[in-house]
Order: sequence, then C-alpha cells, then structure tokens
Amino acid sequence: MDLRDNELTEVSNLHRLTALETCDLSNNDLEALDFTISVPLSKLWFLNISNNRLSFIDLAELPNIKNLNLDKNSIASIESLSSLKHLETLSWCEQTLISAYGFSEIQYQHCHEVRNLYLSGNSLSTFAPPTPFLNLYHLGLASTGLQTFASDLGVKCPNLRTLNTNYNAIRDLRPLVGIVKLEKLFMAGNRISRLRRTVSVLQYLSKALVEVDMRNNPLTVGFYTPQEPVREERCVALQRHNHTEGDDEDLEAKRIEAYLLPPLDKEQDNTSRERLDEDTKVRRRVHELMIVHTCKRLERLDGLGVDRRILKKDSGVRKRLHELGVLKEKSITERDDCNE
Repeated sequence: MDLRDNELTEVSNLHRLTALETCDLSNNDLEALDFTISVPLSKLWFLNISNNRLSFIDLAELPNIKNLNLDKNSIASIESLSSLKHLETLSWCEQTLISAYGFSEIQYQHCHEVRNLYLSGNSLSTFAPPTPFLNLYHLGLASTGLQTFASDLGVKCPNLRTLNTNYNAIRDLRPLVGIVKLEKLFMAGNRISRLRRTVSVLQYLSKALVEVDMRNNPLTVGFYTPQEPVREERCVALQRHNHTEGDDEDLEAKRIEAYLLPPLDKEQDNTSRERLDEDTKVRRRVHELMIVHTCKRLERLDGLGVDRRILKKDSGVRKRLHELGVLKEKSITERDDCNE
C-alpha cells in the first residue's frame, strides 16, 4: 500500500488489512498512528512512516516487521522495540525531539537484534550499547555531535561491516579495535590529526577494509579540491511504488550512501595535485603510502581509487620514511604506536 505524499492527517482501520505486507505513509502530516489493535498485522514486514509529525509509536502488534523507517519525525522511543525479533533494518534519522515528551536523545539501547541501524542527523552524547550488538552490520552515526567513541565499541559491535561517522568531532579511532570484519570506514569531517596512531588502529582493522574516507580532517587538510555539496539523499528514501523483499540490497546501498562525500574526479584531482605546495604534496604522499601499505585490500581512499603502484615507485619520500623507521619491511609502524 502506497499512500505517500498525500498530506494525510489521519489513517485508521489499518487492522482490517490483514494481508498487508508493505505500507508507505511517508511525507504526510500524521501526528498519530495507532497499531494497538486486537488482531496483529502478522504479514506486514515493511513500514515507511518517515517525514511526518509523529512523536509516539507502539509496534507490539507488528510482530514480523523487518524494515522500519522513522526518519524525520519526533520519535525518541519505540514502544515494544525489544519484542520485534525479526527487525533487521531500522532507520531513525533526523528526529526533532521535544523535551516535554521525556527524552532528549534517541533510545536505541534495545536495538541489539538489528542488522542495519541508522541514527544519523540526531544529537547523541555517545553511542554506547549496554549489551553487545552482535548482529549489527551497518551503523550510521553521521552528524550526531559525537566527540568520542565508547571505549568498548569494538567489543560491543565486533561484526560491523560499515561504519559512517562523518561530520562529528572524533579524534581517536582506538575504540574501534576489535571490529575484525570492517569493510568501509567513513570518518570525513572529524578531528583526526595523528597519522601514526590512525595507521596503528587500521592495522587491526585492515584484513577486510576496502574503503576509507578521511577527508576534511586535520590529517588531510589541503590535500584535495573542494567538494560538491553533500548528497541530500534521505537515509531510507524509497523510490519504488511496489517494494519487494528482493529490493533490499538496492535499498541498503542507498542507505549507506546517505551522508557521504561524493567521489573525487581522478583527472581533476591529478591537475590540482600538481599545483599543491611541496610540503602538502609530501604529507599527502606519506598519508597514501602508509594507509595503502597497511590495508592490503583497500580499493578506495578518500574518494579515489587506490593505485598500488605507488608502493613500488622509488621516491625520496619512501626512502625517507624507511630512514625514519616509519615504513618497514614487515609493518608500517610499531605496535606500541597504538598506545601513543
């Protein structure tokens, strides 16, 4: 059922649609939505109620919901969240919270069964799961005001594949140690400044890493040409009228792309790189050498495809790094650097 973009202020008697599987009520003016009914909607697995005026939702009668989109509402807490055993994807971005409703932050603590969790665009003092989120694969925490990671994040979320914490104020990646299968790490627009410390952490994450983005950090200041505006894709924008479970992979790709910087144009970057001052050229070269050397499977760094030929080129930069003990035959930095 697709009722999006209709300026609806009320929807009632949904419980009569016992065969309902998907429901899209996004982009309306709903202030309330009542699912507290005597007959559960046991076939409903997809619900999109984003961009409404909702401040409360109870999903106890939706036992088989798998994909839930609450973006752009005023919902701080989800009643019966812990009972949703089949919930795989929860997009809970950009909530306008009203303190009168009792919570000043998103209450994500009962999301321990969720596979994909998107909280970007909310104000969070921390992300510290009280219990391990062992099923969590994709986590979106972009633009949430985070200054640090919880010290045990790598222990609580060890199976993460994608972590997007762009546009925060994070300085230290060491709490990520323990995430052994991380494939994509997005840290653009933070406060990362220590290259050796950062590379030391990447050593522990490097077995699966295929993409890292450190643009717009003190570490990479001056390296790249100005970027286009950030993509304005909504976290869980649904562009189809007939959503099926087979569409999930495409939908997840769109979710992951939200809050990312666009890729760089290689030719344009080569031109601008030639115009960099010598000091910045050297710093960028060191940055690339150390990270590419450490992450053996890396395919993209800072919005550009990785060219591993840079590791074979004989250059003064590489020679100097060997002399300083930064680049070594077996490892790039001392293990103790992680404790700097």
